[in-house]
Amino acid sequence: MWTVTFLVPDIDDAIDELTGRGVSLGHYTTVTPTDARGIHRNPSVRPVAWFKDPAGNTLSLNET
Repeated sequence: MWTVTFLVPDIDDAIDELTGRGVSLGHYTTVTPTDARGIHRNPSVRPVAWFKDPAGNTLSLNET
């Protein structure tokens, strides 16, 4: 499975813009748990969030 990743300078700002446009983020509780906003935050990796495009492809945002 491939995921298209978009690098963003501030993941919180990017999430605000996407959700303001009606995009729903994935919320996970297992291997890569996400917070209430749908962002996986772990001190050993950059913050990341996943969402799907209208065709069902998984896309992600990674903070640079």
